[in-house]
Amino acid sequence: MKELPRQHGIVAIVTGDTRGICFETTRHMASLGAHIIIAGQHEWEGVSAVKRICEENREAKVEFEQLDLVSLQSVRQFIQTFKRRGLLLHILVNNVFFLYPQSLSQGASMVLYTALSPSLEWGRGGYWSNGRTDITSTNTYNPQLQLGLWDCSCRLVGLQDQHQP
Repeated sequence: MKELPRQHGIVAIVTGDTRGICFETTRHMASLGAHIIIAGQHEWEGVSAVKRICEENREAKVEFEQLDLVSLQSVRQFIQTFKRRGLLLHILVNNVFFLYPQSLSQGASMVLYTALSPSLEWGRGGYWSNGRTDITSTNTYNPQLQLGLWDCSCRLVGLQDQHQP
């Protein structure tokens, strides 16, 4: 894996399973100094993951918050709890996808590189695919379509406070 910059002062939320690629991603980000919140469904697995990471790295700033991404109520509660803490979110690693790496380390390396590499900062608004950045369709940059999608999403999930992004 390429050398990644230190992440002191950076707050990241890593969603998904507390094993496999999610665990490796969290472990590596913590080793770079980031404050990580593991957001997962099963508390006992999350607490166990935090304990393993902190035993390996006494300086790690890792914690667990329960989050069931299938439940909008759970998502709202997670967001309210996070907002009350007054933390600024720098990185969201949303691990609700299927990834078939050759190894957990390789999978975590890809996630870490796309989340932390300064060389990819120019690529905001694109996406990572097959080891390179791709540019999204021109429609994704259309402000009217963006607002329409935001409004539709708010209606679908019952979000009353429709502050636009």
